[in-house]
Amino acid sequence: LIIIIVIGRRLFGSVSSKLSDGSSETATESAKMVTISSIVGKNFAEARNELQDQGLIVQSTTVASTAEDKNKVISVSDEDGNAISDGSSVESGSTVVLSVGSGQSTEGSVPDVTGLTRAEAKVKIEDADFVFAAEEVESSEVTKGNVISQDPSAGTMASTGSTVTVKVSKGSDKNDDQDEKGDTTVTRTVPNIVGMTETAAKTALTASGLSFESITEAHSDTVTAGLVISQTPTAGTTAADGSGVNFVISLGPESKTYGGTFSVAAPPSYIAGTTAELVVTSEGGAVLASTSASAFPATVTVTGAPVTSGTLTVTYKKQTQVEYEDDDGKIVTKTGEETTAVYQTLTFTQE
Repeated sequence: LIIIIVIGRRLFGSVSSKLSDGSSETATESAKMVTISSIVGKNFAEARNELQDQGLIVQSTTVASTAEDKNKVISVSDEDGNAISDGSSVESGSTVVLSVGSGQSTEGSVPDVTGLTRAEAKVKIEDADFVFAAEEVESSEVTKGNVISQDPSAGTMASTGSTVTVKVSKGSDKNDDQDEKGDTTVTRTVPNIVGMTETAAKTALTASGLSFESITEAHSDTVTAGLVISQTPTAGTTAADGSGVNFVISLGPESKTYGGTFSVAAPPSYIAGTTAELVVTSEGGAVLASTSASAFPATVTVTGAPVTSGTLTVTYKKQTQVEYEDDDGKIVTKTGEETTAVYQTLTFTQE
């Protein structure tokens, strides 16, 4: 009889048992599902406790992040590294891995993925410690599934853990290599020359059956001087055999200088008519401007400074008074002078 009951339970999947208070509970073999919701951005401890309370096993790994994201959840994945998006469901008792921000980010060079397949681009970007994101767009020039362009561009220095977004071709119904009469045109795939030197870029274009036309220069805060910032047409597109490609060479960051003219009031207890020295220095101690004054308010002017602020030091003679008791027991005040200095921070404007 006991064996028959056990078999019956296995066949029918669930049984109901009466509790002492008169209620009933149903046991089921179907797995309980847990929804992962609004975990990214939460403090790690809060997210861990929430997931554990839902019956999940929580593991963590540290990834580069901005200071603002320190100890916050950057992303959620399963044990195999597959991303778990917000709103997805997993089985109760399964393991989730939380990527937690370290609060420290290093810079790395963004890899060149133009012309690669989506899968190849994802691997290359993630191997360089960046986050991969993709957008599909129509293109009659780039093979379906291949990367048309990327942002930031190849060779750019960016914080590891930041996102590199690629545009992936989803193809087109048009065939640009054949006109209505059925004639064919020889085309070449434009190579990626961003991040190359001018010489290397010219060599790459020539080797691809293309030429170079307009070569211009521009300042860049992110691309090293002497390297290609951008190109037209973009890498991965097709162009007529022998046609020209335009590109821009970086001059490096544009030099900026700062300065300003400042009115300086008389310092405390300044002795009128005496000479005061006014010196403006940088944080490192470099002298940015100096002058002298024997009357206040005085003026000091800073020009061509490579920094945005400095310290004004005013060295001057001030009047002092010393009280003492003379031989007759009277209190006498003696006036004197001493050299002293006061300090003031000056903020410059870009010239």
